[in-house]
Amino acid sequence: MMKDLFRRLRPLAAVAGASLVSLLMYGYSYKASPNLSQLLPFINKLQNPELYPRDMYVASMPSFPSLYPKLVALAVSPEWLAAFHACAYAAVLLLFFWLLRKLALLFFSDELTADIACLLAALSPLVAVLSLLGDDPIIKTSFYQTTLAAPATLAALYLFLTRRYFPALLIAGGLYWINALPANYLAGLLAAGTLAAQDRKKTIAGWVCFAIFATSWFVWKSGLPNVFAPPSADYLQTLYKWYSGHYFALSWSGDKVIRAAGYIALFAMLFRRYAGSTPYAAQLKAFMWAFAAMWAAGFVFADLVPVPLVVMAQLFRSDTLFIVFGVLLCSRHIAALLSGNGEDGDYFLAGILLVVLTELEQPVLLPGAVLLVAARMFYPRAEIMIAAVSAVICAVYAFAVPVYALQNGAGALLCAGLFSCLFFRKDVFKIKRRVILPLALAQCLVVMAERAGTG
Repeated sequence: MMKDLFRRLRPLAAVAGASLVSLLMYGYSYKASPNLSQLLPFINKLQNPELYPRDMYVASMPSFPSLYPKLVALAVSPEWLAAFHACAYAAVLLLFFWLLRKLALLFFSDELTADIACLLAALSPLVAVLSLLGDDPIIKTSFYQTTLAAPATLAALYLFLTRRYFPALLIAGGLYWINALPANYLAGLLAAGTLAAQDRKKTIAGWVCFAIFATSWFVWKSGLPNVFAPPSADYLQTLYKWYSGHYFALSWSGDKVIRAAGYIALFAMLFRRYAGSTPYAAQLKAFMWAFAAMWAAGFVFADLVPVPLVVMAQLFRSDTLFIVFGVLLCSRHIAALLSGNGEDGDYFLAGILLVVLTELEQPVLLPGAVLLVAARMFYPRAEIMIAAVSAVICAVYAFAVPVYALQNGAGALLCAGLFSCLFFRKDVFKIKRRVILPLALAQCLVVMAERAGTG
């Protein structure tokens, strides 16, 4: 009886718990959100045309290529806007984590992996704060059209992988009318998945539906008035100076490049290890090639041979979905480590990975974890040396920054201990398996407290 009740409540607890952790960790913002502050004036203007009579920014509203402001202005009265956005954000969080859990179960058929995936996604800044390449996470801290795209893309991927092609492509096409950028990334993945599908003829009806929605959006967008003037000759240069992170890879800082390379290497190694064990290996491989193609196009046609249409597509922001797959693979690896017998420091490596996936700012903890995973997979004899060097680096960093700092001073201190345990072997410390994850999670409380203190 109790086991059956636990089995029924486990998914609900995982999804609700992850949503709560995400809210506590990264918060929610309404008018303070820079993204939402761009949309609220549009919504207010649509509801009350007398507002902002001479505002130059609000005058650009006819050019906005999304139905989102019009739908919200039509469906929600002004006094309920704040409540609507808060409730919609909570609903999006729940739906996102529910779909993430469904994908984890679809790939790996393991409840522990699914639970860890929810936890990792809730804690990781890769999901909620700062992605690897495009600087734009899949889950925001406010609700607007891009936030709504997060569960929509996961739903479309899940439906596509389960061979419900028509609704998957219907969502992908309809998403253009809400936000075309994530719709482009989703379309790229589904196109690659179609090429890898053995029953690709069954996708034809879905692609016809997709084409109708996407083409009609392109026609509608082409007819939107430009209330100012066409882009000037120095438009791309202005864009580069305004904010280059979404567009131009050659403008990225060294820290960003190291961070991106580290996580991509980690995810690639785990893909090599676990993708073949799923029944969707061909589709996953096709998705990875699609990411590579989008990023290559984003680099070549933005930095080397600038093409304005490709630059504005912001193809590096497709990394949000790459991170979703990376979180799933890391969750599978951590679950495998925790499900073993604990030999060779499995539990310590699981704790290290959990801390590393919550690292923000400078990538100090990441390189040691990546090298350690690589050593275990390809050259086990190097594990002890890597653990020793990483322990020293983490210890130095832990005391070089304040422990109560967002730069992971607490995480570095914990990682120094975990790397040391790997170096001396667990028999010296007699640390039980059940202690490792609570220790790794405890350092997140420091980050949470720091965020609450600084807003």
